[in-house]
Amino acid sequence: MNIRGIYKKIYYIIFFTLSSLTMLSCTQAEVLATTGEDVNMAINLQTRSLSDENALTGEETLTNVYVFIYNSNYMLENGSDLSVTAGNLASKRWVVKEGIKHVYVIANPDAELQTRLAAKPSRQELLSMITNASSFDASVSNIPTKGILMAGKAESKQITQNTATIDISLERKMARVDFYLRKEANVSGSLVVKSVTLENTRKAGKLYDETNSYTYPIANINTATLTTTSGVVVTAVTSAPATDNTYTFVSYNYSFTNKLGSPFVETDVNKLNITIAYTESGYTMTYNYVLYLSTNNTYGSSLSIVPNSVYQVKATIYKEGITLSVNGVTTITNSFVIS
Repeated sequence: MNIRGIYKKIYYIIFFTLSSLTMLSCTQAEVLATTGEDVNMAINLQTRSLSDENALTGEETLTNVYVFIYNSNYMLENGSDLSVTAGNLASKRWVVKEGIKHVYVIANPDAELQTRLAAKPSRQELLSMITNASSFDASVSNIPTKGILMAGKAESKQITQNTATIDISLERKMARVDFYLRKEANVSGSLVVKSVTLENTRKAGKLYDETNSYTYPIANINTATLTTTSGVVVTAVTSAPATDNTYTFVSYNYSFTNKLGSPFVETDVNKLNITIAYTESGYTMTYNYVLYLSTNNTYGSSLSIVPNSVYQVKATIYKEGITLSVNGVTTITNSFVIS
């Protein structure tokens, strides 16, 4: 969480003039905010389709929602009515004045973020708000039951008695990185993935503007969630050379936006570190590999990570003499379905 400092500049000579102008400006804005007819405004949230094959448990869930309605002067109109549970959203109405509205919705914020949202941030504060990196691990572990952080907006929308519903598409603010593995037919022993870590994870991100996200702090290695806690046995076997698309799903993890700068270096990029135990003829060997989120497993062609995406990293283990190696690394980008 970035702490915004407040810099106070006091010029004594023109103090009274500035004070008068400030009070006049506020008074004018308040008058403009109270003119016009009252409208019962509704919000229609467009979220993930239930048929989205890319979604895991909780990634379609809406629990609690925060709504911010700013008028044409960027004054918050619903300061006393910000939060609504997802179950009541369809019937919820906000009483606002007719006119231009800028509406922002945040779904499934964690407890720390809820506290800041409840403090009635200004529009500019909301647009520049960054999640708390220290809350990342707990938020990820709660996704199956409490949902994933989402945000959406609708700006410069005219609200009248006849047009009182605003459609807003929600976007998941994290991306998910899935890891798949298979072995070639000559890898005849037992192949077990013991650990997968996603390195250089972005544990913090903005709710809205994602410009220059590569300047956010990079987190230390973040352990991925294996599909089985004791290690994943790789059963998918392919012929050599590989021609099919059969893999064993090994692990998944999340990251906030990681838009790479230009130029970037290896420490900027997300990469998977995997540890594999291979047993053949009673002997067990341990292997470690680094897999970049790229099309050819080189950091120089690494992909930026953007919100609302699923990155599928797929690799093949093959045998070269008595040594196991990895090849055929591909990264496939998919989007969550928003409808």
